[in-house]
Amino acid sequence: MAILEKKEFPLGECELKFTPKDTSTPVIIALTDKESDCIFSCTTETYKYEVDQLIGPYKSRTFGAETTLKCSIWADLELLSALTNVYEKGKTGYAFSTSGKEMYEGKLEIHPISAGASKDFDIMGPKVFVKADTNFSFKVDGKAKCDLTFEFAADDNSESPTYRKLFTIATYAKNK
Repeated sequence: MAILEKKEFPLGECELKFTPKDTSTPVIIALTDKESDCIFSCTTETYKYEVDQLIGPYKSRTFGAETTLKCSIWADLELLSALTNVYEKGKTGYAFSTSGKEMYEGKLEIHPISAGASKDFDIMGPKVFVKADTNFSFKVDGKAKCDLTFEFAADDNSESPTYRKLFTIATYAKNK
């Protein structure tokens, strides 16, 4: 029997650092939109196997399913072109093009502003993909907003301490 659980955690205003694969320079989103919470969601599938009541309780296995971070930012086309490959900077502006392009992959660090200087509960995704919602119709104070979705995937680098991990909390080091 499979049980699907989706947990959503509103983080409030956050600072995000996305480091695209094969680069060492992070794209920093200093602050997400105050009016729209950053929502970190983690879905798990738990499979339960019933055993005899005299032997013991349920045994179960848990598998990670969809893990995402959704947030809104003020639309900055230069920032969006660094986060995702759908915006191309031209001589006098930006072009939107998605034909045949792969999503950017990289590492994501999420720091809730309400945590202050403490990094004890920062969420870090070793392998994350970025999607940008390009609907700029909502404006406040003459500024357009953009919705971002970061989709987490398991780290496939077998040499990494985060191998097979979707995300870590704080600075993770493998037990030896």
